[in-house]
Amino acid sequence: LSSSGVVTEEEFGKAWEYFEEMKGRSLKPDKDTFRLLISMACEVKDIEKFDYVLKDLSKEYGHKVLDELSRELIKFHLYQDRLNVVWKMYDRSWDQWSHREDSKLFNAILQAAVSSMEFSRAFSIAKDMKSLGHVPAEEQISALESALVECRISGCAVDLDKEFS
Repeated sequence: LSSSGVVTEEEFGKAWEYFEEMKGRSLKPDKDTFRLLISMACEVKDIEKFDYVLKDLSKEYGHKVLDELSRELIKFHLYQDRLNVVWKMYDRSWDQWSHREDSKLFNAILQAAVSSMEFSRAFSIAKDMKSLGHVPAEEQISALESALVECRISGCAVDLDKEFS
């Protein structure tokens, strides 16, 4: 990968060539290979290849394996702004995200909740994060505070007593 730690389209292209070569030689990619390709496709936002790898993965290893990829799948749906899917997947999987690097994913989901003015969900996500030892990013807390103020000014109803109970 590039030294920046961000996947480039060129790097994904090379990985994709290796993947196709493996399949051309009738070699079965392992779960880690699939996970890497899914992560890379998500990073470069290649929907077509993401869907292809996902279908291939579930064909090779069964639909149960998708639970193991909750992080990657949620990132993908966040990029696609499919929040209804993100919320469903989040509710099923959040309690598995105790790794340090999972904090970034939590904060991305928190940002989506705040941006969509889903304050109840935002507070719930922050609470879930804390229960697993993660800390919401200062930017997300600030964005939530600003969105709440903006909401109150514009007259939308938010029951803060309910949110903090």
